[in-house]
Amino acid sequence: MVATRVPRKFTFDEYVELERSSDGRNELVNGGIYAMTGGTREHSLISGNVFAALKGALRGRKCEAHGADLHMFLPDAGIGTYADTVVFCGPMETYKARKDVFTNPTLVVEVLSPSTEMYDRFEKFAAYRTAPSFAEYLLVSQDRAQVEISTRQADGAWLQRVIRGLKESVELSSISVRLPLAEIYERVELA
Repeated sequence: MVATRVPRKFTFDEYVELERSSDGRNELVNGGIYAMTGGTREHSLISGNVFAALKGALRGRKCEAHGADLHMFLPDAGIGTYADTVVFCGPMETYKARKDVFTNPTLVVEVLSPSTEMYDRFEKFAAYRTAPSFAEYLLVSQDRAQVEISTRQADGAWLQRVIRGLKESVELSSISVRLPLAEIYERVELA
């Protein structure tokens, strides 16, 4: 996805009102609004595959998966965002009793795009870490069978691992799900 900034500082409430009337999706970062444009076929396939796999794996359990339309706000970081896939375990907490903005992700999945990769890796990851519920972050490459998993340890440190190859699987310990990379990359043409 490509991000384009709308010049001016906005409050969260102003941002949400603009978002409600917007035809597209926007993210709020430190008072700036960034329009998120459409992604590639690969991005769409990967996002859909991850969401479908997690939705199925979590059926009948206390955790639930949501796709890219679910709005999150991370108040301590000042970021309003949409993840490619997000999992919530336990009751979903809303921001200021809003029924359309959630604050307590357990697992967040982002499919890396050239224009947003650095933002996803660093600023967004730092923002997600401000949520006490946040336990795992999965970054998925679009051009090769590779995922990077960051898992919060008991002491608060983060363990990062890279998994490569269509015969491998990634263990999502926060939700007790093993996700095969072949499933993540189903129908995706890799370089």
